[in-house]
Amino acid sequence: MGSKRLWPIRADDRPTLASWPTLLYDWSELPERFAPALRPYRDRGLPREQVVYIPKIHQYAAGTEYLIAYLDDTVVILTGRDDGTVEETALKPGEVTCLTYAISLLQCTITVNYRKNNCQRQVSFAYNKTKDHYLLPVMNLLLGLPRDAKPAVSHPDSAQLRALYQRSYAMYNTAKLCYRLSPAISGSLFLQGKNYGPFRWHQPKPEYFLAWMDRGLVVIEKNFYVTSAAYLLWEQFRRGVIDEADFPSPGPRKRTALLLERRFDPPLAIPLLPDQLQEAERFLHAIPKR
Repeated sequence: MGSKRLWPIRADDRPTLASWPTLLYDWSELPERFAPALRPYRDRGLPREQVVYIPKIHQYAAGTEYLIAYLDDTVVILTGRDDGTVEETALKPGEVTCLTYAISLLQCTITVNYRKNNCQRQVSFAYNKTKDHYLLPVMNLLLGLPRDAKPAVSHPDSAQLRALYQRSYAMYNTAKLCYRLSPAISGSLFLQGKNYGPFRWHQPKPEYFLAWMDRGLVVIEKNFYVTSAAYLLWEQFRRGVIDEADFPSPGPRKRTALLLERRFDPPLAIPLLPDQLQEAERFLHAIPKR
């Protein structure tokens, strides 16, 4: 006889769409727990079509649901915890010190580093990538752009981007994320890393793409199933240096890295191999002084 399962797995029998972000088509669709925090913004004329509800990914597992709204130049992030509490974060463009957009399979995560009352803080929310366009106005506002800004979906013809196409077709396409900050890439650096894990021959090497643009720097990391793009505005950038930095396992703890030092956040560190040092130095010297 087979063993009987003591705690049977509870199947999430909701339709797939139930875990996707949705726009409010009627105020009756607003989850009750978010209503008190959203009331001041509704009193100021918040349209329901500028409210995005992000349900929990799994019906029974512990998790977080979110309500994202934007009114004028303010983005409101309401985080609903499992204990019933709701945390409110209201952000204006000048308060954002860095925005990171990460993709892991079908999950997107937006992480916002921001500064309020001389304190550095962070807030993030995750959602299904199928409705990524619902959150594009939010990203635009957080980066100080018009909420209806449309980033370019293709690269212009340039020698540097043609070379990237030849070296990594995957990063060539991923680098289009840069246009969420500015319409043109002024200078760039492509780095292909080295795997240090025990199964490194089964995994693609991590890749990095750095671009400086008229409004700031973009740092893209493509590592196996995860891709992330960090957007750093010029006013938050201090300087770039090459030095040693700590990196988590696997691999040696201290490694030579290109460090992008920021005013309020820890540096962004990109590992460098010995034959990449000169190319990284040229990239840093090409960044205009500000």
